[in-house]
Amino acid sequence: MCSSGWRGVVTERTALTLALRTAEAYVRLGRTEDAEKQLQLWDETGPSAHVNDALWRKHVAALIALARQKERGIAELEAVLTERTRFGLVSALIWNRLDLAAALVGRDSRRAAEEFRQAGDAAAAVGASTEKQLAELALRRLGVRTWRRGQARAGENPLDRLSQREREIGTLIAAGHSNPEIASRLFLSRKTVERHVSNILARTGARNRTDLARQLSSRT
Repeated sequence: MCSSGWRGVVTERTALTLALRTAEAYVRLGRTEDAEKQLQLWDETGPSAHVNDALWRKHVAALIALARQKERGIAELEAVLTERTRFGLVSALIWNRLDLAAALVGRDSRRAAEEFRQAGDAAAAVGASTEKQLAELALRRLGVRTWRRGQARAGENPLDRLSQREREIGTLIAAGHSNPEIASRLFLSRKTVERHVSNILARTGARNRTDLARQLSSRT
C-alpha cells in the first residue's frame, strides 16, 4: 500500500476512535443526545474491523440505553462483558464490570458488589490504580468491606483465595481443560465458566491460564 493509502487508513481509524471516545465522554456527562450523534457519526464512517472498537460501540450504546432508563442496557453490558472475556480484553473488561455494577446498584446489590469486587481485583492485577480505587469506593458506599487482592503471597496457596466452585474450575484449568470442556463437566453454561475464569485470574493475580496452572502446580 502506498504512503497516502496508509495515511487514509490511519486517519479513518483515528476518526472512529475519536467518535467513540467522544460519545462515551458525552454519555458519562449526561449529554445523551450528543452521545447518540457521535455514535451515528461512527456508524456513518463505516464499521471498524477491530473487535475492540465494535465492542466499545456496543458498550457506549448500552450506557445510552441505561441513561434513558431502558433495562435492556444491563443485558447489553452483560453481552459485551462475555465477548470481552472471550477475547481477553482486560482493560476494557474492568470498565465494563464497573459500569455493569453501577447499573445493578438499586436493582441487585449483592451482584453489584460482586461485579465491583471483580473489577477491583482485575484492576489490581494489571496495576490500574484509578479503576481499583473506583471499585473500592463503590464497595464502601454499598457498605462492603474492601481489602487488597492480587498475586498470592509467598507460601500462600492461591486456591485458598477461591470459592469451592472456583477451586474446581481452577483445578480443571490447571489440568488443561478448555472452557467448553469445563462447562460440560460441571454442567454449567459457557458464560458462567467464562465469568468464573475471569474472577479466578483476578483473585490469584495470574496473568493467564498458563500462569495459573504454574501457580497451582507449584502448590501440589
